[in-house]
Amino acid sequence: MIRHFIYLAIIVLLTALAGWLFWINPARRGLDVQGGLRMTLRAEVEKLSPEEQKLWTPERMRLVIDILNRRIDSLGVIEPTIYQKGDTEIVIELPGFTDEQEARDLLQTTARLEFRYLKDVRTDKNPAGRYDIVLEKEGDDEVVKFRDLRSPEGKLIEPGTPEYQKILESSPLIVTGDDLQRADVVSQSFSPEVLLTFNREGQDKFARASSLYLKEHIAIILDGKIISAPVIQSPNLREPVIQGNFTLKEAARLRDLLNAGALPVSLSLESINRVEAILGAQAWDRIIQAGAIGFVAIAVFMVLYYLLPGIISVIALALYVLFALAIFRATGVTFSLPAIAGIILSIGMAIDANILIFERLKEELRLGRTLLAGLDAAFKRAFPAIFDSNLSTIIICLILYYFGTGPVQGFATTLGIGVAISFFTAIFCTRTFLYTLVGLGVHPSEKLFGLRRQFGQEVGEQLGAAKDRFDFVNKRGLYYAISGAAIVIGLVFWLGLGGLKPGIDFEGGSELVLQKRVATAATPPAPKPAEQPANPQGNPPTQGQNQPAEQPNQPTA
Repeated sequence: MIRHFIYLAIIVLLTALAGWLFWINPARRGLDVQGGLRMTLRAEVEKLSPEEQKLWTPERMRLVIDILNRRIDSLGVIEPTIYQKGDTEIVIELPGFTDEQEARDLLQTTARLEFRYLKDVRTDKNPAGRYDIVLEKEGDDEVVKFRDLRSPEGKLIEPGTPEYQKILESSPLIVTGDDLQRADVVSQSFSPEVLLTFNREGQDKFARASSLYLKEHIAIILDGKIISAPVIQSPNLREPVIQGNFTLKEAARLRDLLNAGALPVSLSLESINRVEAILGAQAWDRIIQAGAIGFVAIAVFMVLYYLLPGIISVIALALYVLFALAIFRATGVTFSLPAIAGIILSIGMAIDANILIFERLKEELRLGRTLLAGLDAAFKRAFPAIFDSNLSTIIICLILYYFGTGPVQGFATTLGIGVAISFFTAIFCTRTFLYTLVGLGVHPSEKLFGLRRQFGQEVGEQLGAAKDRFDFVNKRGLYYAISGAAIVIGLVFWLGLGGLKPGIDFEGGSELVLQKRVATAATPPAPKPAEQPANPQGNPPTQGQNQPAEQPNQPTA
């Protein structure tokens, strides 16, 4: 029995660890509980070439959603929701995330990576080049510009201008992000860098280019913007490094963008707003109160019906709740409504395991076995049923998590983890507590173990006495007919009421957005501007030249 006292010490240590994890990790609530960001992006299919528009299919939109899902994972957002609305719009919900600018930068960026040889940039190897590279700081960014050496004033060519784009388009393409296998953040110098690993074809392309364009400039282009224009220093280079005076956060964002893959179409931001919680703080408190009331109700039933084993089951159930909440908090599980449903369902399964064990134990004790022999038989015979039911549930959870998204994954996560923990508390904790009773010299008795309590005993006796009335084998034709009639009636009602009714996320529908007008204090009218002479050039006056921003008789957007 010393072994069980050791197990008891392990449970105490695990309880202390779980309590510490629960205390130091705050709960993460879902969009429906705590609010967050909601974005609507639109795929700009009209900007694709006519050939690309012909090839645009619903599968391409699903590819866009997959890429956005991978990018959202890098934000650390748990249980996001992303779905298509209409033909070209995508709605993204990020629970607990409030940085609008970071969300825009990560999700709107197309991430088209190109390496090009700047054939018109002057170097010692190419003295006839027309342009020189100029690096200028604009805020925290370093911008690559070109200086036209053939213009008398040394004209600067800015990014985004037609001339700038012409220089890039005329530069020979070396390799693209299509050949990229992986991007990693490294620190080979004083600032973080992004190391690129290409596939075999991409490595061969870059090796040839590095030998051919040795000591000349190449451009590393992301979404049409040069992020770096280094000089190739060594031939046969196969794993280039992107240097751009990045911060660690910027380098990590670039790595995540490249690893997620390039979007096949540019995305415009249709709307972005912060979403208030569907459930306020008061509703969240009510959920906690409802959970506490349910726990107390289960505890009262178990104690009244099973007595001493019931008290042990309540302790095991309390440990289950503590262990589960500690793991959920430590791993960052988001407490959304589907996730909370998974937790509640797993609590029910946790108490089911104890009931199987206790019912089997009572049967063994009624046969006159000792407490030790009864426990051995009860756990041996109840274990297969508990293991099979928990394993089948976990398998379903894995399938739901793999094929599902957002809320479905949240439900699968909490249910799967909860079932695994309930198996531990039912088999390990409950078993340890009961065998500890044996070590303490507790003997089975009707008062301690509720041996006279048998739920539904009278009904069972009546059914047993009337078993001849339910001769299913000899009267199987009758019961086949009853079963078949019940199935037909169910099908008629099901089909008559329209069958399954998919929700808006499966079938689509209409969306109605209501906005509340907030009354503001009236502002005093502006003083009447003084008259001024007509504009001598005949140009219309601009705002700020005694011209109101909006004419009263003109429509505004």
